[in-house]
Amino acid sequence: MINQAGKQAFTLIEILVAIVIIALLIIYLAPRLINPKERAQDAAAAEAAHTIYTDYVLDQIPKYDLAHRFGANYDNNYLNGKLENLLENIPYDNRYGYKNPCSGSKVILDWTSVPSSLAQPAVFITNNPIYSYKNPGAKSTPVLLLRGTVVIYTANSDPRVDVYYYTAKGYPSKLYLGNR
Repeated sequence: MINQAGKQAFTLIEILVAIVIIALLIIYLAPRLINPKERAQDAAAAEAAHTIYTDYVLDQIPKYDLAHRFGANYDNNYLNGKLENLLENIPYDNRYGYKNPCSGSKVILDWTSVPSSLAQPAVFITNNPIYSYKNPGAKSTPVLLLRGTVVIYTANSDPRVDVYYYTAKGYPSKLYLGNR
């Protein structure tokens, strides 16, 4: 459009199109620019959960199911203890080299709950059903003692083995690796 001075000007339509394009870019990019540190911590925990599951847990499940799950050889702590021995490098380190991205801890914890003195361990191996990924109560309240922790849940009463991690905000991840 040409204005009264003879110069070209933008039409209202052109301005509105430019505003809509800028708004769409902001909507698309804003979530990716917010809290990059949390996103990096979650990515590190997700990678560790996947690697620990594929390199350590998956190999042990058939042995656990066949040799120690039922009958005379029943042992409630076999898989938990075996995984702890595979992952742990005494005293407070792990063979995999995973450090909790939120706390920097390398501790492998094979207990039924997390004491506050050992908050945010690198890996938490447990048979306590409140740490099962399928536990509906676990997804509603953040668990700050486990931020950045990879959780391995095993129990003889349940054939499933859950491997997941807690996000930097303390919620269970969407990444879930398990077998049924």
